[in-house]
Amino acid sequence: MVFIIIINLFITDKYTKLMDINKYTFDVDIKLKKPQIKKIIETLYEVKVIDINTYRLPRKRKNFGNLKNYSLCLKRAIVSISKNQKINIINNL
Repeated sequence: MVFIIIINLFITDKYTKLMDINKYTFDVDIKLKKPQIKKIIETLYEVKVIDINTYRLPRKRKNFGNLKNYSLCLKRAIVSISKNQKINIINNL
């Protein structure tokens, strides 16, 4: 089975404050578990992952004229890395 693993690195004002304490936020596929996310982040960005917190985003209802649809179901992962390491965001975008 093939599916998209990491959709994007999520950057907002709230999450940039977390970057100062070495916590990075990613939108990931809903089927991934924490050990899988840890392995992927460590291989892609070559950092040591200490902790991962995940939560599912609620689906939002969207209207397109007479059609009623829902947004994609996503999982957001907040990844803590060791203090002496950083993820270079500009090169990885």
